[in-house]
Amino acid sequence: MFDKDFFELFNLTPNFFIDEKLLFKNYTELQKAFHPDKQINKSSSERIIALELSSKLNKSYEVLKSPKSRAEYLLFLKDIIVNQEHGNNVEAPFELLEEIMEINENPSSYNINGMKEACLKNFPQFYEQQKYKEAAQELIKLQYLSKIKEE
Repeated sequence: MFDKDFFELFNLTPNFFIDEKLLFKNYTELQKAFHPDKQINKSSSERIIALELSSKLNKSYEVLKSPKSRAEYLLFLKDIIVNQEHGNNVEAPFELLEEIMEINENPSSYNINGMKEACLKNFPQFYEQQKYKEAAQELIKLQYLSKIKEE
């Protein structure tokens, strides 16, 4: 189980659109089976493995249940890193940076939530067409927009 990607772990197809009820169902079933509390009578090495697996299940679930994190992870599976905390291997186009600076100056003039929704709509279209650079740019825009506070 440790060598599986997050989608495989929950028996899901790597896709932006997932069955969130199935994700939760598979997550809870795996947690019931492998939760460290259920391994109390096992050897110390088996308990350590259960703890590590439980940790991976938790992290995987948190990533896949969030559309933004799921998009980051889908690109990561294609060796494209778009994560402002850990660095990017895709550059934001200058025009996008200009647009974000403009929005930052006067956020109340923009429908930021609508812009974020548009990014979440555009990302899967680019991703499914294997236009990963464009998908990454939508995600970068979404990340910037998520940090802007609407007034």
